[in-house]
Amino acid sequence: MEIDLKEILEVIGKCMVWKTLATLVYVAYPLEECKNKRFRLFKKLGLGLLGVSEKGAVEEIVELPKERQNQFEVTELHQLDPVKEMELACYIKKILEV
Repeated sequence: MEIDLKEILEVIGKCMVWKTLATLVYVAYPLEECKNKRFRLFKKLGLGLLGVSEKGAVEEIVELPKERQNQFEVTELHQLDPVKEMELACYIKKILEV
């Protein structure tokens, strides 16, 4: 679980690495932080988002496909394509207003 919203780019980068090994990747943030509009980006990147309350209850904020046949709805990252990587980096910065 990540607590510091300032580290979101690092978290997204780590998730992209995990996506090379796993089909479904989730990030957990404190539930009250999950209302931030920045997290809309997660679905477009194929990342799930879990909100964790102070009491430890978990709520799925950004859902990923649960059924095996729908897993291809998840956006894939083209890691070996430098042009796509640069487009993705620019898109992320634009969304996050960095």
